[in-house]
Amino acid sequence: MIAGGSTSTTTASCSVDLPAITFLGKNDTDRSGAEQLGDRVHAHGDHPLTPAHADAFARCSGNPDSSCSLVDRNGKVAQSGHVDIGIGLPTTISGVAGTTVLEWARRADAAGFSTLGTIDRVVYGNYDAVPALAAAAAVTSRIRLTTAILISPYRGNGALLAKQLASVDQLSGGRLVVGIAVGGREDDYAATGSDFSGRGKAQDALLAEMRAVWAGEPRGFAGAIGPVPVQPGGPPLLIGGNGAAAIRRTTSVGAGWIAGGGGPAMFADTAAGVRDAWTAAGREGAPRLVALGYYALGPDGPDAARRYLTDYYGFLGPVADQIAAGASTDVDAVRSTIDAFAEAGCDELILFSCSPDLDQVDRLADVAVR
Repeated sequence: MIAGGSTSTTTASCSVDLPAITFLGKNDTDRSGAEQLGDRVHAHGDHPLTPAHADAFARCSGNPDSSCSLVDRNGKVAQSGHVDIGIGLPTTISGVAGTTVLEWARRADAAGFSTLGTIDRVVYGNYDAVPALAAAAAVTSRIRLTTAILISPYRGNGALLAKQLASVDQLSGGRLVVGIAVGGREDDYAATGSDFSGRGKAQDALLAEMRAVWAGEPRGFAGAIGPVPVQPGGPPLLIGGNGAAAIRRTTSVGAGWIAGGGGPAMFADTAAGVRDAWTAAGREGAPRLVALGYYALGPDGPDAARRYLTDYYGFLGPVADQIAAGASTDVDAVRSTIDAFAEAGCDELILFSCSPDLDQVDRLADVAVR
């Protein structure tokens, strides 16, 4: 197990069978790759959160009294095991100081977390994911650096993005992991002058170009686009999204799959499909399966979660309250969330704080990695 991991198992006392939903965009066969539950459900207003899903989300994602057995779409209980615990940088909390982000990274590195994560968005007061991880690389030495999740089709072209990510891989000594997806917020595409309806096709072309650049294919007089990544073939790709296109990308170019949100039950369902497709494609070994979650510990935890998450997901209306209710805001809730994802077969769970207070790093470390 990688340093910073936590061994977690749970004994089920109930079973939650979350029905599969098709989160199709209006003009694309990709289900939304945006990083949280509400984005996937309401990216286009096509698929409202049903009472059944809201209940399952509350019971298996944020209720410390819940010990659910996660049932995938084939009716099989997911296998439990070890789960590494990562921590998100507070870069999507509006107004957070750069000095806080750097100190957060230092503390996370020292505490033993498996990775630092960044969430991606354009139209919000957050830091960009790529330079944020470059800054974190400069003040850390051990911890992995994960884009969780980088929304890529509106970033121009694969050659430039490949160069930026290879630079972070070099600066970090080969610690970069690239979670990558198409996203589901139309305003980010509009703000960058990008085509939302064609984002799936753009993603396929971008991924192909990134891999070609990292393989050293010549692109001009001087030869290849550098720098050469530390990791052979480039940083590992974790593909985000829940539709057939995302699973296809996972089995063809990915090292694994990353779930943007939705709780352990939704994770277990899609993870089963990813594993089956991985085997059917003849890939060796098993895909790395990663998930995200939110937490805020201490006396102000519930208020911090409500303030941040209802603001960040305010465009979703009432669904933002469901997301806020799913955050882990006490020690028992954090442990329950870790146990549930471990039972679902998750390899790594990256928890993002809803508060920029530096004590959140130590509070989570005391529960999850120490």
